[in-house]
Amino acid sequence: MKYLITRLATIVAGLLTLTYQPGSRDSFLSFSVTSSEEIASEIKMIDPDVTTIADGNNRFALDLYQHLSQTQGNLFFSPYSLSTALAMTYAGAAGQTAEEMADLLHFRLPSPAIHSAFSQLANLIALDKSAGYKLQIANRLWGQQNYGFLASFMNLTQEYYGSPFAEVDFQHQPDLARDTINEWIAQKTEENIKDLIPEGVLNNSTRLVLTNAIYFEGNWLSPFQSQYTEENLFTTESGQQVIVPMMYQKNRFWYGSYDGVEVLRLFYVDYGLSMLILLPNSLERLGQLEQNLSVETLQPFINCADQEYMVELWLPKFKMTAEFDLKQTLFQMGMATAFNPEAANFAGMNGNPGDLYLSTVVHKAFLNVNEVGTEAGGASGVIAASRSTAPTTTFRADHPFIFLIQDNESDSILFIGRLMNPLN
Repeated sequence: MKYLITRLATIVAGLLTLTYQPGSRDSFLSFSVTSSEEIASEIKMIDPDVTTIADGNNRFALDLYQHLSQTQGNLFFSPYSLSTALAMTYAGAAGQTAEEMADLLHFRLPSPAIHSAFSQLANLIALDKSAGYKLQIANRLWGQQNYGFLASFMNLTQEYYGSPFAEVDFQHQPDLARDTINEWIAQKTEENIKDLIPEGVLNNSTRLVLTNAIYFEGNWLSPFQSQYTEENLFTTESGQQVIVPMMYQKNRFWYGSYDGVEVLRLFYVDYGLSMLILLPNSLERLGQLEQNLSVETLQPFINCADQEYMVELWLPKFKMTAEFDLKQTLFQMGMATAFNPEAANFAGMNGNPGDLYLSTVVHKAFLNVNEVGTEAGGASGVIAASRSTAPTTTFRADHPFIFLIQDNESDSILFIGRLMNPLN
């Protein structure tokens, strides 16, 4: 039988497992410093390959959102975390397995350039900021001891993803290996993601687990004052009205409206990241937006919020936790061969085309939005926005909406979600 790859991705965390069929180090990026003075205080040129990878990541993000949004209720995940973990897996793929993964992830660069661009993008997002927020990215490989993974594969993931190789004993002690990996993820997400790997996922056929964890904690550039938070009504997807804590402030925000959707951008301290909220005027319009969501269809909504308004803003406080087994979803999206024990080809990992296949992709995410800011797989400093004369409007997020957390320099979608009911 084949051995199994398990993959762990993001506070958001995720899991990817490779299984075998016969035929300790740590990497962590952490950044938490105080703010600079202006959004455009320093303009940097971004490598075109990085722009290409960021665009591909966003296309994968919105493709995956379309599939996951077909279910009811709240939705939240980190496409950036998933892209990173899948890119590490792609580094060991070959043949049709690699072709399908490249199509799914919208990779349009040769393989060496892909991994170099991911490395540069991670540095751009996590390190190259003078930001008053905390963004931590951690990668790690967990392999069966004495299995014989190729040095070229381990060196590539170390060099470009900062993902050293740690030996564990899946074959004889899968439960201990599970505990070790779960403890690492919990530590890297400040105890917000626990038990990422469920019982029974790892067994004596598991040979490799690839992990990626992202923790973001960011304070609003313009924080809400808790004394203005009041109980108010929110209309859920079913039409039911529920009473929720609704935050309020009047301040300057980037705002616009396009095709039945109001758009608001909330910056985090120092402008490095922002939350973009898409508030459709009806549940029917939300469904239409989700069904057609893509990089091309999203762009007009982003472009419309290009002017500062004095906005009276009502936004609910909410928390989300989400857990996904993405095997079936990724299979339906075209990545089928990787999960097929008879056809998967991960020869780039151990030199044997028929030995390894992908068994599962598990993803966990956590989000907390409150007066101070956002904790999302996240937390940091506070700067109040200055005030000036601007057009005035209101933005009342008292019914379902889509939201994205983006890196403003690369336009990368780090997190994406949908709020249907703040109480769930």
